[in-house]
Amino acid sequence: MLHAERFASALKRNLNVFLTINFNTLPRDPEANYYDIFRTKIWANIRRRWNAHCKRQAIQRPFAAIAVFENPPNRREGPRHYGPKHVHALLEWPADQIERLLYFIRRAMAKYFARFRPSQVHASEVAAGRTRRTTSYMAKGIDPPFAAHFYLNHAPQGHVAHRRIIISRCLGHAARALFRRGGGNPLPNRRSPWALY
Repeated sequence: MLHAERFASALKRNLNVFLTINFNTLPRDPEANYYDIFRTKIWANIRRRWNAHCKRQAIQRPFAAIAVFENPPNRREGPRHYGPKHVHALLEWPADQIERLLYFIRRAMAKYFARFRPSQVHASEVAAGRTRRTTSYMAKGIDPPFAAHFYLNHAPQGHVAHRRIIISRCLGHAARALFRRGGGNPLPNRRSPWALY
């Protein structure tokens, strides 16, 4: 996740929207689970809408986003209890269309989750130059030895019975390797003047 954010910096991609979705209601379909609904109905829908936006603007920019699932200890019920499960996502999105993004996500949540409330979905714009700090917050559930290595404040985020992190293909390992083979540095030193936001 941290490498994907640095690669976004190298590509001059502005991950400017921080999204949180709380899954504290049950799916309408008893056979479904929140992870599959998010991945196939919400994440995929956001990607389609991004592609449609790029087509209207006549630009070629693949969907760039990072998401992490958390299931932290529940403060009210004690450390043996966990939840609510939620996902944080950091994505590139037109700043003037954040409310529209919220509308589509809330509509999908209402369709697939019983007793959904609009307050379960939040989105806010990330100020220029704050993407790195936001990604560090998202990575707080990292294993303690890695947290110390990356200078992160570790906070246990509970058991997640599926992939914890989703990264869009244009920021993933294969894209970084291809960028490196082409002579680019996918993990730039952001203290260099060219890499600053």
